[in-house]
Amino acid sequence: MADWNFPDPGFAQAALHELTMPVDWSDVDCWTYERARADSTVRERLDEDLKRYEGGRNWYTPRVVDLVFLPSEVPWMSAAWLSYFGAMEGRPEARVPFGAVLREWYEKWGAELVACWGTMLQFVVGRPPASGREAWNLNRQIMTMAGSLQDPPWMRALALERTDTWFLHDRP
Repeated sequence: MADWNFPDPGFAQAALHELTMPVDWSDVDCWTYERARADSTVRERLDEDLKRYEGGRNWYTPRVVDLVFLPSEVPWMSAAWLSYFGAMEGRPEARVPFGAVLREWYEKWGAELVACWGTMLQFVVGRPPASGREAWNLNRQIMTMAGSLQDPPWMRALALERTDTWFLHDRP
């Protein structure tokens, strides 16, 4: 666990005492998320780090863009015309029904795709997850489609509760 970035020095010791072995990284991530979410001191310390997820601050900003008008007013139908590496050409275990995911996210979270860069997706979100369990489950879905995100999963889950933008990235 030496390379793991816990939000607080005491977390590693607490994890050793509280987690039941055997565990994998997803168990440690979930435990860290729940522990950080419940600890107001840790949340205050992370507040500045979490701001970089807000308002598209972590979005890719290209020098040149192409504007595409799709022949549908239904946001999730964009999957019929766009290609995203993480849903179609990516790792076999990450292949998902792209349109179904976009529809679910639109209906549940008000997520609308606003940019697709082949290996990156950017969304605006009308209804961020309200509970910790919703945020954690959504984060697991995002991780399935976005294997190239660099931040710890527990931090992304914390950010999902407070931001109206999402960034996904999956590259070869």
